[in-house]
Amino acid sequence: MLLPPCLPYAPEHSTAPNDLSVIRRGVTAHESIDKSLNLFNQAIDKASCCTLKPNRTPDPRGVRWWNDACSVAHMLAWTTPAGRQRHLAARNLRNTLAKAKRVWAHEQLNEAVDAQDIWCLAKARKGHRTNLFPPLRNADNVLIDNLEQKVDIFRSKFFPGELRQVLTHHDMDHAPIQPREWAPITTEDVSAALRTTTNRSAPGPSGVGYKLLKWAHAANPTTIPDLLDRCLWEGVHPWKEATIVVINKPQKPDYSVPKAYWPIALMECVGKLLEKIVTKRINADIERFNLLPMTQFGS
Repeated sequence: MLLPPCLPYAPEHSTAPNDLSVIRRGVTAHESIDKSLNLFNQAIDKASCCTLKPNRTPDPRGVRWWNDACSVAHMLAWTTPAGRQRHLAARNLRNTLAKAKRVWAHEQLNEAVDAQDIWCLAKARKGHRTNLFPPLRNADNVLIDNLEQKVDIFRSKFFPGELRQVLTHHDMDHAPIQPREWAPITTEDVSAALRTTTNRSAPGPSGVGYKLLKWAHAANPTTIPDLLDRCLWEGVHPWKEATIVVINKPQKPDYSVPKAYWPIALMECVGKLLEKIVTKRINADIERFNLLPMTQFGS
């Protein structure tokens, strides 16, 4: 199977450029691409600040968490004379709104039927909840309620310290096929990959989602293809960080054990875009040259 020379698994029959100086897997390549990626993100941030309007404060009486207590506090804040009483009324309004949001979000999450309900609530919830997770049991079977210690428990459960080694070659591997040249990524490749994405996908740590990438690609169609091509030929994948969201598994008898939860990684959309393009090309070669053996099951 033909793979670009930058991937971790690059067998002897993969195509590599004749000029070995192109493949620079050292610090220089990482720094160069990281700098280009930072400039790309800064340009998106600057363009967003110049063109997008800030979120307007919605009419409080039109939101779902609004209740009678909010109406009373809102009326008092507007009718109380200026001075100390107005200040106290404004503080009471803020506290009442925050409490109404927390109570509404708590009730909605408890009545959620499936994961789709939870994801729909993610962008509607604005309040804070004091106990997002119940106490967890550590290795000594002691209940832990400290946030930092909970993070350590989840980290040891989801991310073991010793990584399992994966062999890149096996005795049952097929004979290598004739290599072919890896074509550069074109603007149409990026456009086709972006068409398969949804704007509702949660972004990674940078906050750049697919909607911003579509705008950036429409404004300058050569920037994203050039950046992805450099990553492939330099052998660098700069999107190494992700935001981990922990969600409880439904209908578990005991939520004090870490195995009652699963992690969801929110990765950078630019990195997922590159993986979409590479996967599409590999799948096309698999179907065209009949590379999938009859003994293959699953993905």
